[in-house]
Amino acid sequence: MFSLAPWLAAFATGLSLTGCMTPTPFGSDVDQHELNTTASQRLKTPRSADSIRFVALGDSHDAYDELWEAVAVINRIADLDFVVHAGDISDYGLAQEYQWSARALSGLRVPAFVVIGNHDAISNGKAVYRDLYGPFDFSFRYGAYKFVCFNSNSLEFDGGAPDRAWLETQLADLQGAEWAVLVTHQNPEAPDELAGSEDSAFYERLLLTYPIALIVHGHLDDFELGEWHQVPNLQLGTFRKTHEFSIVSLSSGQVSEELCDANGCLSQSLERETSTDETPP
Repeated sequence: MFSLAPWLAAFATGLSLTGCMTPTPFGSDVDQHELNTTASQRLKTPRSADSIRFVALGDSHDAYDELWEAVAVINRIADLDFVVHAGDISDYGLAQEYQWSARALSGLRVPAFVVIGNHDAISNGKAVYRDLYGPFDFSFRYGAYKFVCFNSNSLEFDGGAPDRAWLETQLADLQGAEWAVLVTHQNPEAPDELAGSEDSAFYERLLLTYPIALIVHGHLDDFELGEWHQVPNLQLGTFRKTHEFSIVSLSSGQVSEELCDANGCLSQSLERETSTDETPP
């Protein structure tokens, strides 16, 4: 017999952690809305047009306490412009899970942008994401860079993702920026995709056509630095397992990265390396 006890316990825990929480585990109601739009409105003028510094992490589902701890660490990082989360802030797409993560990210002193992950798109997750964060695809310009953040979860959207026409339009018009940065959940080089969809070939064409400075994605377990067609490809790894995040610096289209946890950071170079399969020690 199905029991509501585990969900009631989780709901009670959520109340104790976050105060006046209103959504039920199975519902889609949230108490915040359009957070990606709010984040874009909070962006400050870049200190330098072509040099920016941001934090990237992904797959924090189930690590809600650790996400709060990471927020505290991130808040102590100097000269930080914003944070991007590459998806899977929930495990089962439940409103309660979304709210736990959103409350943690709201503690950041800089704006935070969140793309949708495959876990976020199950159950009522699509409706929750749209209400809480806004459209599945969005972009913002920051200095010399246009961040193109998009839904790449083809399986969960029955082939409706990625929105190829939207991506082409966004990359064809960089709104005065010099480079694009792609932020998504799936690895564009080898995404989970429906048979015959050829999403990887589509992404490959984008890299060969447009001035893309960096790809940032999550979904896979391990942290990896690599290149695909000479474009740096940063795979963030699974935060819930490693509790690690990355500090990414972009300067004149060149990329450097620091892999961080609560104990410190390890610098890595992403300056047009030739290997696509090396991982840091």
